[in-house]
Amino acid sequence: MKDALQEVLKAEMTELLGAVPNERSETRSGYLNMALLAEQKKEFLRAAA
Repeated sequence: MKDALQEVLKAEMTELLGAVPNERSETRSGYLNMALLAEQKKEFLRAAA
C-alpha cells in the first residue's frame, strides 16, 4: 500500500510541476512545496477510504 501511495503521489507531483523529480523546467523553481504535498496526501487518503 505504501509503495502504491508513493507512486501515485510521485505521478501527481510530476504532472503538477511539469517535470520529473530532479528535472528543471521553465516554471519549476527546484523547491518542493511540502504544504502542497501534504494536502495532496490527505486528499488521496480521503479518496482511498
